[in-house]
Amino acid sequence: MEPNQMIHDLPGMSIVEEVPNYWCYAAVEQALRYAFTGTKIPQVEIAHNSAMRNSALEIGTFGDGLRITTYAQNAIAAAYGQSLKDVRENWPAIFTVSAQEPVPFDASWVQQGWAGNLRKSYGTIDLEAFACDWSPFTAEEVRRCIDHGGLVAIGNQNHWCVVYHHEGDDFFMWNPSNGMGTPHTFDELAAEAATCIYITGMLA
Repeated sequence: MEPNQMIHDLPGMSIVEEVPNYWCYAAVEQALRYAFTGTKIPQVEIAHNSAMRNSALEIGTFGDGLRITTYAQNAIAAAYGQSLKDVRENWPAIFTVSAQEPVPFDASWVQQGWAGNLRKSYGTIDLEAFACDWSPFTAEEVRRCIDHGGLVAIGNQNHWCVVYHHEGDDFFMWNPSNGMGTPHTFDELAAEAATCIYITGMLA
């Protein structure tokens, strides 16, 4: 790559479509998929897939866990024509199977009252779909990843962003809440990043 040539131009490409305080992970995954494949998956589908994965980890009884579990139980009941009562009563066995064979997203579900649980829940990026490098978070590694066509996802317990370009000492970070890309020093990035993932491509 030529110096300062931008491979992935993220600003303005995608922003959080539903609830900014919750769906930054969905916008980031959508942007990553589009950057590497040119295919844009709806954020609501990404949120659904996240909910189905995470509902299979444990039975939520309050907060986000309860909302995700409620959504997943209703989605499974709708997908297989089962009663919600039966799904709930057999949930310990069902959510284990759900982890292996997630229920595909059905766009008609967004009109259902129970789908509101999805819009009010945090989620996780499907990292198994990407080629990930977990090298230490350093300025040199960020430059190396970007110069080789990769993107750097950084996040904390509240928000996810993507570092997509660098010029001199500036690193450009895309914020999915407003679609803007702004320059930061590496120290500024490090202050926000509890997690750093070097994304080098798609696996699936």
